[in-house]
Amino acid sequence: MARLVIPPHGRPAGQPDAAAAPPSLHDVSIVFGVADAPDAAPTDADFVPVYRVSMPVFGLSALDPDGVHEFDARALLDDLARRATRRRWGARVELVVSQPAAAEGVDLWLEAPDVAGPLSAPDPRGIPQPGGGRRVLFRTRVVAPADLAHLAGTYTAGAGDRPTRPLILALDRYEFEP
Repeated sequence: MARLVIPPHGRPAGQPDAAAAPPSLHDVSIVFGVADAPDAAPTDADFVPVYRVSMPVFGLSALDPDGVHEFDARALLDDLARRATRRRWGARVELVVSQPAAAEGVDLWLEAPDVAGPLSAPDPRGIPQPGGGRRVLFRTRVVAPADLAHLAGTYTAGAGDRPTRPLILALDRYEFEP
């Protein structure tokens, strides 16, 4: 598994409150984009987002009867690459993790399938939340259309030794599709 660990921010290092909830996966997005140069393949360093498809996770509005969050990102990226031929396309997965205030004193981490790494967090401090805590955006590496399905798999966040419920992501079909 690829893993990115972000050190504590805003509170002294230590153990989380035993009654505190572990961090939660708040949102997952598939981001489609191009490189700065028209004929270059997009990379992590020059990725320019063009389209974003977001899915709620583990909530009332999440379509998840089978425990797998599904979105046919591979077909959509193939379609973009086939129709918008003046640019080379790529995609990455982005996950937003919410860390409660009582757990801010420990490391926040995300584990992803090996092919998703190296993982990054553009702002490791995250966005402070009302009442304490923070939301941190994690990103996978940028992949070409042929490799997008490899970003599928199990993503798990945690704080210290407290993991969240794993998120299983499929990128080759839609919810309720056989």
